[in-house]
Amino acid sequence: QVLENVLLHEMDAEDMTFPDNSFDKVVAMYVASVVPNPKQLVAEMRRVCKPGGELFIVNHFLSRNRLLARVEKTIAPLSNLMGFHPDFELAAFVRETELNVVEQVPVNLLGYWTLLRAHNQKRGSSAEEAAYSPLRMVASR
Repeated sequence: QVLENVLLHEMDAEDMTFPDNSFDKVVAMYVASVVPNPKQLVAEMRRVCKPGGELFIVNHFLSRNRLLARVEKTIAPLSNLMGFHPDFELAAFVRETELNVVEQVPVNLLGYWTLLRAHNQKRGSSAEEAAYSPLRMVASR
């Protein structure tokens, strides 16, 4: 089926060609743990998202279950060769990208994937600086 009101662009998620502040919402599904630089991915998402907009990231993060986490860390060297990082830690990702996470929800029955919803608060004015909270995380529901 052809969607006449949709344009598909193929580009590097870490270096998008869209102008600044182009979108109200920006979504990255199953991308953060496979790009070379997740911090740059989020920086680009912020750049193309309007101030006050929302960023949505769906991704696998290292399991909170100690047994599963041990398995993920054990297979990480092999998985890393294929470009997937099963030991991708949520807290480190949020801290390093300074995401202002307002919601964190397991996506599937087993919670293998997680949806993060973050407000896009761009720095610049003193009011924006005061509202910026890089380490704020909301507990899972």
